[in-house]
Amino acid sequence: MWKLGSLNCRGIGYNLKELQLATDFENYKLDFLAVQETHIKEQKILSIESLKGRKYTLYNSGQDINSNQRNFTGVGIITRENFNCTFTAVSDRICYISFITEKNNIKNIIISAYAPTLPSSQKNPDIRQKFYDELDQIISSTNSSMRVFLLGDFNAKTGSGYNFYRENMGVYGKGVLNENGEFLLELANRHNLILTNTLFQHKMTHRTTWRCPERINSNKPIVNNQIDYILVRNTERHNILDARSYGGIFVDTDHKLVILKIKEENKYVKYANKKLCASKQNLNLELLKETRIENLYKEEISEKLQNDDNICITNQQKWNKIMEVCQNSSKKYLMDNKNRNSKKALMKTS
Repeated sequence: MWKLGSLNCRGIGYNLKELQLATDFENYKLDFLAVQETHIKEQKILSIESLKGRKYTLYNSGQDINSNQRNFTGVGIITRENFNCTFTAVSDRICYISFITEKNNIKNIIISAYAPTLPSSQKNPDIRQKFYDELDQIISSTNSSMRVFLLGDFNAKTGSGYNFYRENMGVYGKGVLNENGEFLLELANRHNLILTNTLFQHKMTHRTTWRCPERINSNKPIVNNQIDYILVRNTERHNILDARSYGGIFVDTDHKLVILKIKEENKYVKYANKKLCASKQNLNLELLKETRIENLYKEEISEKLQNDDNICITNQQKWNKIMEVCQNSSKKYLMDNKNRNSKKALMKTS
């Protein structure tokens, strides 16, 4: 199982904040943490240390050092020290790491994103358009077998969007869909992604991800919104174990930590499921209830696997052979069409 987190940390420009981040990474036993609003300029790779003295790596993508703009952006990704990955800094709002897991040889990409706020987007729509164009380009460059994790502060309310984007979010969002929410859900729709932290029926405090700081010490009602999300491919929905926000973090910020728990993909199981799904619609499993067909089916599989036992050396070769034998035997005895091969096979053995 992997645990991926996303957090708008509201600046890391001093040692205490780095200590807090590293400690939260450690305490929540995260594998990866996407951070937004680092307020660090330029592309940098930093070493940060927790209270217990354990070291982690922070990959940062920020504004140009000579920029005169207010430095309120910057994004990054935290990993364990010496984790083998390739870091790409796209802009001060987007960065990502890519790597191949040694265990199952699967390619992965983890993206950290910080979208413009709604007022900023309405004032300068080109900024928001550029942000989503860059995300489009990154995700489009991946192939279907690559695992995609998109984490960030999207400044987007999506709650009521479930009525229009049921394939891309769950029923447990919060708030009325706004313009930024539409942009996010359109991106998810184009690339068949799903907002994982809208899928689970948690308490409202575990669904909201941001609290308006101006309202905390005022007489006005406190505003809590869900604007931070973790997205994955819809095809990974069966792997998602849980996704929710956590408020009891060490880092001083008005955002909550959002954590996704997801199974680590098994390449061979994924391959097998794909093959089985492709052939399932042509098979009549009811035929296995006939004793004669069931026995012939079992005997053929057993015989072929025994004959090829010495040929297959590696685990992958053995698994591929099992798949091939099962598929061929199924086509021979269980095909459900007008000229079923199963009938021909039975006639030959009569």
